[in-house]
Amino acid sequence: ERILSSGSLYWHGVDCRGRPVLWARSGLIDEATLAREPEAMVRAVTTMLEALGKWGGSRVAPRFTYVEWTDGLDPSKFPLRQGFKLVRGCVAGMLRGGAARGAVFLVAPSTLVNRVMLRLVSPFLPAVLRAKIHLLRDVAALREALRRPADDDQADDDAAFLRLGHAHDDADHDEDGLRRGLGVALPDFAGGTVPHELPRRGDGTLDLPRMMLAVRRAARGHRRQRRARCRLRAAAAAERAAVAGGGGGS
Repeated sequence: ERILSSGSLYWHGVDCRGRPVLWARSGLIDEATLAREPEAMVRAVTTMLEALGKWGGSRVAPRFTYVEWTDGLDPSKFPLRQGFKLVRGCVAGMLRGGAARGAVFLVAPSTLVNRVMLRLVSPFLPAVLRAKIHLLRDVAALREALRRPADDDQADDDAAFLRLGHAHDDADHDEDGLRRGLGVALPDFAGGTVPHELPRRGDGTLDLPRMMLAVRRAARGHRRQRRARCRLRAAAAAERAAVAGGGGGS
């Protein structure tokens, strides 16, 4: 509960394919709590993934995008052995909780510790999951990965969604999405303009049901926007065809 209340792990918004985004701010992790309870972060990860698994409706848990912001993390407070135990525990929790639903995992700015830890836990990761993890050097690389897709790419993606629905969004094409841009607004703590305000109860603890409700609303709003864009493009295409046909008739 203290880990989640610190704002170090939470769901916020969706990417350009309507996939919920799981944000991790490792610089906000309560080191004292982890020193007393090394399993606390593992429980937090499991809680977040279980919340996604209860998405509701006829749809199974959607794919998700993971973004970790490491600024403020002090590696000296995590001895190598403890850090390895923590990371391996989180990996185990994610695998149990449905990490296979992850579309892409971004870590920025990456540090030597991130690279060493990834090398150590890689043998415990399925190859398909390992390939989805991207250690980004700095905020510029993160901004590039999260950029809005070009209009033509977005149009192609919208058209595929219109034909296939959730089957398109849930397909495992993370590399294609990363190449085109994930369409996630950069938050204010990473140099962007979008604030991440977490819903809290009266006692200051994280209100998980309200958080998930906000994410589901964002996903529904995103679907409506995609359909609206498709209708506008179809209308514009029909108008161009009509004009071209009229010109040919004269």
